Amino acid sequence: MGNRAVITTEEKQIGIYVHWNGGRESIETFLAYCDLKNYRPPETDDYGWARMCQVIGNFFGGSTSIGIDKYERLDRDNYDNGVYIIENWKIIGREFQHYKDEEIKSVDDLEDNLNYLNEKQPKEEQLSKEEIHDYCQKWGIDRGLIEKEEVTEEKDESKIKFYTEEEIKNLIEAKSDFYFADDGVSEVIIKFEDIPDFIVDYNRNLEIRDLKFFKMGKEVYEPDITTRGEFLDKIDPSLREKIIDRLIKLQQNEVEIKDYKVIDEDMFENVKSKLEQGLTQNKSNKEVR
Repeated sequence: MGNRAVITTEEKQIGIYVHWNGGRESIETFLAYCDLKNYRPPETDDYGWARMCQVIGNFFGGSTSIGIDKYERLDRDNYDNGVYIIENWKIIGREFQHYKDEEIKSVDDLEDNLNYLNEKQPKEEQLSKEEIHDYCQKWGIDRGLIEKEEVTEEKDESKIKFYTEEEIKNLIEAKSDFYFADDGVSEVIIKFEDIPDFIVDYNRNLEIRDLKFFKMGKEVYEPDITTRGEFLDKIDPSLREKIIDRLIKLQQNEVEIKDYKVIDEDMFENVKSKLEQGLTQNKSNKEVR
């Protein structure tokens, strides 16, 4: 009794046995999660077997329901789901299949499955919902389930938001601590307190990119903070102390990315110039009086 299956590669030297959740939908979800985590496929590296066992074992819990052994010693013709042959985290063949597979039919189904599987993993190993969602969108495009334009429109809606002129004026008057954020192509201005959220948001929801941050008003234009993707690379210890706690919490999905904004550099200079002109005019009026 069970819902058994064996997972192997074309070499058929090693296999993983699952006593439950051996249907194609579950197996595809396990494989997709390993792919999403960028684990090395088992046909190219033994670490792939270990990581797949880790993911499935975390899902089941306990001390049974999953095994690993030489392929010929496993219960292959089990009259449940038989054997799945995989390559690059995809099912490429079947053996001892006695029933028609129930495949994942929609992007939403895969996303629900992956989120549930993700919750079964240790907290420090869990992925963000945004990472899972983006993966599922690409999965849907590859299978023709959704159009690429739909994903592009969704991405456009999640682009970084900008402060208005009035908001910039208020920030300047409040003497906020401003930094240039440089992604190697363009620059925006950001409040220091928003840097951790910007780093994680940019790398997870736009693209993976090394970033540089420069404190505004410095005579020497050298970065005060640099990153490798969403992780800090070089930073002054005093600055690190101020942002590291929130950055780690964001990376470990303990807190959500806040609704921050950035400042367009040209708009900032215009607002700053208007404020300086206003101060000069006020000073001149006082002198005349």
